Amino acid sequence: MWYWKHALPFSQMYKGHWTDTRQGWMHGCGEYGAEGIDDVYLMKKYYPGEWLEENNGKWTPEKIPGCQTSRADFKRWIGTPVTMEEWADSSRKHQQYATRLTVEALRRDAKMNSTAIHLLIDAWPDGWMKAVTDYDRRAKPAYFELRDAQSPVAANLRPEKFFCFAGDTVKIEAWNANDLEAFKGISQFYAEQKGNIIASGTMPATILSCAPAYQGKIQFVAPEATSKEMLKVYYAVSEKGKTLHHTV
Repeated sequence: MWYWKHALPFSQMYKGHWTDTRQGWMHGCGEYGAEGIDDVYLMKKYYPGEWLEENNGKWTPEKIPGCQTSRADFKRWIGTPVTMEEWADSSRKHQQYATRLTVEALRRDAKMNSTAIHLLIDAWPDGWMKAVTDYDRRAKPAYFELRDAQSPVAANLRPEKFFCFAGDTVKIEAWNANDLEAFKGISQFYAEQKGNIIASGTMPATILSCAPAYQGKIQFVAPEATSKEMLKVYYAVSEKGKTLHHTV
């Protein structure tokens, strides 16, 4: 993701692990995030000409002092963009994805009582591009993922993997994160492929006061497919007939 060489790998954090904490103590995460470089509009507005795209249309973030996106260990997440627009788009999509996964993982940790994304607002053009709002105070896509995943009551899914083959047993952990008092609610899910519902379920929601709660495991067999297709799982928490939060 971005901090993968520090403390513990995200693969372990995703599964619910954390660094050692003394018995009876809580812990916090003082910094997390991923770089999402400035968009083309902001770069052309503020950056020196020598940092911008060449006449042949090719560009690399290596032109930006201090930018980490072009480093070999991070480029593996971004793909192979060529133009400024492609780099900005790929970088921001990764930031959006990484932010969602990280926030949801932190909210599943019952001992995690303090977190801080790095950063909320950038102070300069070409500043801390891990910020989810740029220098002109325009929100990047990751900002909306952060806001949604931090909903006071949040439906939360943890897939074991993000792909499957026909006939595979799909397994997804369902969690309910709650920053409010406990209440009686309903948890619902359905799995959809090409507009067809292939699995669904409804059950009383497990909601704890100011804590995450493991609801259970969603499990179903992946249907037949003749080519690569999107399989979506929707999960929601509701109270008195009103949906409080849903995720896909």
